[in-house]
Amino acid sequence: MMCLNEYVCQTRLRISVFSFLTLLLLFVTGQSTQAQTPGDFQQRLFEDEDGQHKYSVFLPRKYSPAKKWPVILFLHGAGERGTDGRKHLNTGLGSYVQENKSTFPFVVVFPQCSDKKVPILSAWAANSENGERAWKILQEVERNFSIDPERRILTGWSMGGYGVWDWVRNVPDRFAAFVPLSGGGDSEQISGSKQARVWAFHGRKDALVPVSRSREMVEAMKASGGKPRYSEFANAGHDVWKVVYADEDLYKWMRNPVNDGHEFRDLMVRPGATPVTRVDENTPFITDTEISSAVHLRLGNEMLKALSYSIPARVPRNLLRGSIPNISDYTTAEGRSFSVYFTNITYSGKIRRGLVQATSQNNVLLQLGLEDINLLIGTTHVRGKRRSATAGAINVRIGHNRPVWLNIRVEPYVKNRQIRLRWISSGFSISRDNFSVSWPAGVSTRGLGMTRERVSRGLVTGLYNSRGRIENEVISVVPTIIRKLEENLQTQDVTTLVQDFWPLPVYRPRLKVWPEKIVTDENGISLALGLSAAAIDPSRAPEKPYQYQLPMPELTEFSDESKLEVAVGANILEPLSAMLVRSDVARVHVHDIPEGAFARFALREELSKAIPELKRFGSDIEIWSELVLTEPLRVTTPPGSDDTNETASRMRFVIPRAVISLAIRPQEKEDAPWQHFAELEATLTQDVRVDLEDDEGAKRRFRMSWSGEPEIETNVRFAPDFDAESRKTNRKEIDRLFRESWTAWTRTGALAETTVGHVDFGTSRLMLEKIHWNDPAFRLGFEVPSTVIRNRTDKIVAYKIKGPNSIFGGPYKLGPGEEHEFEVPYTMTYRGLTATPRRQYQLAPASEFEFRVGRKSGRPELYNASP
Repeated sequence: MMCLNEYVCQTRLRISVFSFLTLLLLFVTGQSTQAQTPGDFQQRLFEDEDGQHKYSVFLPRKYSPAKKWPVILFLHGAGERGTDGRKHLNTGLGSYVQENKSTFPFVVVFPQCSDKKVPILSAWAANSENGERAWKILQEVERNFSIDPERRILTGWSMGGYGVWDWVRNVPDRFAAFVPLSGGGDSEQISGSKQARVWAFHGRKDALVPVSRSREMVEAMKASGGKPRYSEFANAGHDVWKVVYADEDLYKWMRNPVNDGHEFRDLMVRPGATPVTRVDENTPFITDTEISSAVHLRLGNEMLKALSYSIPARVPRNLLRGSIPNISDYTTAEGRSFSVYFTNITYSGKIRRGLVQATSQNNVLLQLGLEDINLLIGTTHVRGKRRSATAGAINVRIGHNRPVWLNIRVEPYVKNRQIRLRWISSGFSISRDNFSVSWPAGVSTRGLGMTRERVSRGLVTGLYNSRGRIENEVISVVPTIIRKLEENLQTQDVTTLVQDFWPLPVYRPRLKVWPEKIVTDENGISLALGLSAAAIDPSRAPEKPYQYQLPMPELTEFSDESKLEVAVGANILEPLSAMLVRSDVARVHVHDIPEGAFARFALREELSKAIPELKRFGSDIEIWSELVLTEPLRVTTPPGSDDTNETASRMRFVIPRAVISLAIRPQEKEDAPWQHFAELEATLTQDVRVDLEDDEGAKRRFRMSWSGEPEIETNVRFAPDFDAESRKTNRKEIDRLFRESWTAWTRTGALAETTVGHVDFGTSRLMLEKIHWNDPAFRLGFEVPSTVIRNRTDKIVAYKIKGPNSIFGGPYKLGPGEEHEFEVPYTMTYRGLTATPRRQYQLAPASEFEFRVGRKSGRPELYNASP
């Protein structure tokens, strides 16, 4: 028994000594005393001059210090920033490792970026505070665990993907391999890292970081002699990590990374699918993209006057219809005092004419010519001592002989994307001969001397003498008028206008404009407009619209323009086409492109010259060929452009990347599956001159004259799963196909010329008169069109003309071969004086009319000669 106790004591002593020595060793080496639990995550602390920082480490289930282990350093995205040391384990690599704890074969280090104010794209940069701390944390892990420093792997997603590319650029020798996901960087500074082993990944539907960011980095490395791997997934978005980190091939490569330049991108082609070209008109307008300062609009006073003719037709019908609060008054008659109460007062009227004029900064004069105003007093009560009367309806008429002008001064401003009008002052004056009061419709009286006639006469006389009071009552409804006018100034749908100018044979976006800023001066009004584009599929609309800000001239630059000028942002095509690319609707079968310009890309004989591999399938083959835009379009100014011609402008059209995506199958087997074959890629740049020419009648034609030969760079790649016997391609033939197809397309159709008719504003009509490209805006100038009347007979003809708010003017006499030209934006009324009976016609603006000899009458008659 003594021996047994002695043995136990000695054993405990040895264990205690061993534990003490272990603790001492850990203390001296700076290692944590936390247990190293294989197959799970450990939360640890790193301490530096800024304090303590939590991070996590994963150890494989079979981890043992007996051998050296490969290590992965993971840089998380912007959404996982914090200080808890755990949040970043639920997204990206951490999420996959948690689901595969028992089999994951790498030690993984998870530092956490704690600074939420630092710019996202540089948060994990190698020389940044967070980047340097991540490197020190990795070094600490390598001291504490059995790590092979020759098998370090750096990977990151989104913000972390940008970080990985920065480490590739600045410290390429620290890691055996780099795996950036959904990242990007400075492609011009990557040339010194050509030896770095890189495998980059991106989702083609990434709506946060464009896929072009990864492509640019990969292409820059290749251009410098590097051979990075690149994989692009057509159906993946920003969360491409869900696909990438679940791929066992990635971890096989991490164990033995090589620079082989392997590229995996599944093709864009979708055989048999029907492309989206339009959506139902009842589809909700859910915003996908917002473009600030997309359009600037200048309405000069000269143009405001022309547009004012349409005011009566454009204002809401209920603008001059409503009620007035009861009015109380008092009067004396024969020494007695009476209280008078006017109740149930309503008003109605018409706007015969309107005028709008900007008079100074933040000041606009709105003049409304009112006519047939009826102020109906429903009931009038007269109360005195032992005397009273009640009168029926009294009708006060204003403006029954001619319009009465209501002058309203307002300050226009923008609030919540709506134009608002702040009331400054008003004026309204009624002349005696344009004002009448009816006798009451029935009077009941009580008391001595209160006869019906005396009460009626007293009320009518009192109202006649109260014109000033009635003028004030009319002015009191001005705030209501302003509010109703504001309700009519709503966001406009400009989708139909886009139809004329949209250059692509694919889905045309649905658009709305909204005001951003408004300024006035003594010459007119300037307005900055934003543009909203509706999501193609409302169920997949982003939580927050994509935001773009276009560089535009200051609104004050328009202060000298007295007519109508529209400035459209130079690169408005870029965000709109980016939306189509994101939504994967920027595609069209080559047979559906107008004029058959690209149909040769579906002909076996033509394609076989470019890709000889196609010949081995013989003539019994069906080809599905789609043109797909994979990066947004751009419009820029050519170098040295100084074109000041107001009817022509030069610009540069850039297609950064478009592909012809091909699939094939046996021609006689309609049920045979399509096989992805190859993609022909092209980058295209060409200058174009835009001229404005007269078309038939009052129309104008945009003519695009494409300068010289297009600059085209092409490439071809086979589908990753296509087993080609020969991968030989003929680059000259590929260039020829693209060049000839593009040239054929730009000589016809929307990229050759577009006819633009007049622009209607209510009853007013305007005509496009000038265009000018002045980076960063494309400017369109509008004028009041002409209505022409010609005499094609050998007799003198006479007629009268009137506008919508005037009496007939004339008579006008027109000799043989002569013509009269009226520059007016409105429809005129014509009355003939030569023939009997005298006929009356409506002459639409921007139209042409001719006197010809009537077939039956043999006398001059007026005909519409507009094309």
